[in-house]
Parts: sequence; structure tokens; C-alpha cells
Amino acid sequence: MTTDSLVTLVEQMQARYQLFPKYNATAAETPVVVVAVSGGADSVCLLALLQQVAAAWRLTLHVAHLDHALRPDSAADAEFVATLAATYGVPFHIKRVQPGELAAHEGGIEAAARRTRYEFLAQVALTVTPATQTPTVALAHHADDQAETVLHHLVRGSGLQGLGGMRPVATYLTEGTPLDLRLVRPLLYARRAAIQQYLQEHELSWREDSTNVDQRYTRNYLRHTVLPALTTVNPQAVESIGRAAQLAAEEHDRLVAYDAQLLRSLQWSPPSDEQIAAIVANSTNAPPGGRRSELVLNLAALTAYPHATQRALLRLAHTWVAPVPTELSLARLDQLCA
Repeated sequence: MTTDSLVTLVEQMQARYQLFPKYNATAAETPVVVVAVSGGADSVCLLALLQQVAAAWRLTLHVAHLDHALRPDSAADAEFVATLAATYGVPFHIKRVQPGELAAHEGGIEAAARRTRYEFLAQVALTVTPATQTPTVALAHHADDQAETVLHHLVRGSGLQGLGGMRPVATYLTEGTPLDLRLVRPLLYARRAAIQQYLQEHELSWREDSTNVDQRYTRNYLRHTVLPALTTVNPQAVESIGRAAQLAAEEHDRLVAYDAQLLRSLQWSPPSDEQIAAIVANSTNAPPGGRRSELVLNLAALTAYPHATQRALLRLAHTWVAPVPTELSLARLDQLCA
């Protein structure tokens, strides 16, 4: 893939998924996009590409960087990104996490770092975006990241939603509740090699994260050992996994739409058509106007369906009524269906 092809790919992603809002001449507001830039190759490439199309698409870019303070050279990463943003003339937003702060969180440092990063990106986007626009954050995940994500979910026993991997456009969730915030991934179908080629041809430098080669981390083991082994079986393994993820995501969406209609028919007081439409469109499947405190189902009708259907309906019902939705384990769902 040439660098021109990479630009074309981003243009195709925009045409297909409408990643970024179009310029509103009436409001005379250019669409605001917050670009998450770590300083690594992928995010540097993303920023350069968006800067390349910003004038034609009338985009106003902002750069956001979170210094996790997990590595001795993280301050140098932040300085690099600040300089990069200044070079492009783009506003720069940074947050520095206090050393040891992430270690205090439950779920491990990696999960805490990820959650803190997304919360920071959301805060920046909500602050800089005009009220007339939907806040948008651009992320630099690419096809190789997608393959790693799908494999990680596969070995953990994920269902269709997990096997669908990352979406080109997603809704940000905090504590299980969606914010009016879009996460977009313009490079999701680009290979890592094409990104590095783009950087080399444009003589762009980037920062290397030394922890990316530490195979004690699951993602790194998948990247450096598992995926190369799979490419000996199929040289197009990354692309094939990406296609499988897209099919799984589409199938998941189809089933969610079907399950929402079916669950409606099993309720003694079913929601309106408008609520069902919102349930299908919303990634958390929650009815608008808040969650219900209870949901009464026709048990005889529910148990007449196959076990897998019962399980899916109970999972969906749980997302409707839980004040803060949590994942129900497969074992717990099976127990409820017994």
C-alpha cells in the first residue's frame, strides 16, 4: 500500500462510515476532532493524515495526550507530542497522572491506564466541542491491532460481540452508560506496515515504547509470537481475521435487533416503537429516558425458546434494568435459564 493509498483509505472510511461530521455552513462552525496522540508511530501517522485532509474537510483538530507516568521516558513522549502539535499549529491538551496513582485502581494497571486515558479524552472532547456538534475522538487503532484484539477475545471465550473486535465508529461508555461521544478509527483497515511506510516517506519521526516488546504482556505475545505464526499458515491472516471480525459484528447487530423485538413481545408492558428503535441503535441497548427498575416477562413464553435465545434475552433484559449495567457471566446466564 502506497502513502497515497493510505490517504485514499481514510477518504473511503469517511465516505462509508461518516467518521467526521460535515461542515455546517449555516452555523459557520468547522467540525471539531480531538486526535489521541501517544507519540507512537500509529498516532503520529493518524495526526499527519488528518492534518492532510483537514482543510478539504474543514476540520478543526485538537491533540490530546495522557502521560501515564508508567515509564521513565514518558515525560519525553509528552514533550515530543507537544512539539508535534505546535508544528502543525494544533491546540495541545495534556494530563499527567501522578506516579503510583494507577496502581491504586482495581483491575490492574493496564485496565486503569486505559480507563484513565478514555476518561481524559472524553473530558477534552466535551470541553472543546461546540454544543451544536457531537464530540468526536479519533483513535489510531489499525488492522494489526484489530487482529490482536480479536485473538485476545477468542482465547478468553468471548461471544459475537467480543469477536467483532473494535468498530470504525463506537459510542464511549462510562460506568456502563453511554455519553454523547463518538470514537472513530480511520486507520482500522490499514496495516501497520503501510503506516510505517507513510511515516518513512514523509520523513516523520515517532517515539518507541520500550514495553511494546515485553512479551509478558498478553497483547505483545499475540503481536510478536502468535500472529507471525498464523501468517505462516495464511500470509493474509491479519486481513482474514479482520473480515471475520466485521462479519461477527454485523451478525451481532442483526441478532440484537431481533432480540430487542422478541423481548418486547415477552413483556407484559412492552416499550414503544421509538424505545425499541433507540435500543437497537444504542450500543448498550438501553431504552431512552433512564433504565427501568423492573421488567416483567412472560416466563412460559420465554422458556419455550431454545436455551441460547433465553440466554440472549436475559442478557438484554439485564442491560435494560441494571442501574449500572455489568456483564453477566455465561455461567450465571446458564444458571438463570436452567
